[in-house]
Amino acid sequence: MPASKLFIDIETIPGGTFYEGQLVDAVKPPATHKKPETIAEWDKMVRPMKEYEARHQAGLMAPFCRIVALSWALEDQDPVTYYSNDEGKMLKQFFDELVPAVEAESNGFRLQWIGHNITGFDLNVLWWRCMANNVSSPLLVHPRTIKPWETDKVFDTLYQLAGTNTKGHSLSNMAKLFQLEDRAPDIDGSLVWDLWRDGEHKLVAEYCENDVQLVRQLYKRIAEWCVK
Repeated sequence: MPASKLFIDIETIPGGTFYEGQLVDAVKPPATHKKPETIAEWDKMVRPMKEYEARHQAGLMAPFCRIVALSWALEDQDPVTYYSNDEGKMLKQFFDELVPAVEAESNGFRLQWIGHNITGFDLNVLWWRCMANNVSSPLLVHPRTIKPWETDKVFDTLYQLAGTNTKGHSLSNMAKLFQLEDRAPDIDGSLVWDLWRDGEHKLVAEYCENDVQLVRQLYKRIAEWCVK
């Protein structure tokens, strides 16, 4: 029995951990700024942006981020999407619903995880955040046990298209290149934290779900040209 194809995407924000404070504390004026008035001007004009960028960095680091939206789809089924400030509850709901869905689809627990940069980001974050929230599942994989070329277990559309030279290969750019249906062309991952803080939680979830639909379209477009 072939593995069930699981298309998945997550959205993350900074988790509010101690590490954000360390990143912010590391923000300093350039060493060339010696005069008090020059430093004061830098503190006023530049520091807020640099501190924001430092905190935003934590939102992309698995131990220190927090998942706020998760969307998945088995094969050609409609996506299932969650969004919540309760990360642990959301992850438990995901696996509680995924296990019977996979069993019904394939009469077993074999999965092929499919996503854009899934080996570089999503699987690692899922494992870390499940560990942080003490959420376990027979379907949860340790990211170091799957290599991006093991396509029976994982199909990373970014790796398949770009290898390690990923510049310019965002999912949005691939959607434009291959003329895929993108229902959220004006949103990208860099906006998620701001949108979430502004209360646009549903919009973040819709963007996450759109990425699942995009990655499924992309997979179908490129699979025959990629490593099997």
